[in-house]
Amino acid sequence: MAEPGEAKFEQQTVKIYHTPGKAPTCVPDPIVISKKQKHEVVWTCQSQENFTVVMQSPSPFAQSAFTQDDSHSGEPILTPDTGKQLQFKYTVIVGKDTADPGVIIEP
Repeated sequence: MAEPGEAKFEQQTVKIYHTPGKAPTCVPDPIVISKKQKHEVVWTCQSQENFTVVMQSPSPFAQSAFTQDDSHSGEPILTPDTGKQLQFKYTVIVGKDTADPGVIIEP
């Protein structure tokens, strides 16, 4: 629960599905979030495995890496122009397997 004066974000979940030896699948891919609506991305792994998410540079968030213990992106720090979208790729690592899904930020 947000403390008074703290921003409260609407969580948009990306579910990571993984079968060892195969590339993880992220749903949805890409995830679309809105800065105006105070969306944040939350990553979860359906197989309960440890995972790492690494944003490709530049990161649209204050952090560039996330894990199962710190899986909330927070609000995007970049703001698209009205009527435009910003698109970013990121890498999901589960065990030795990787995937490169995307995130789209709308105003």
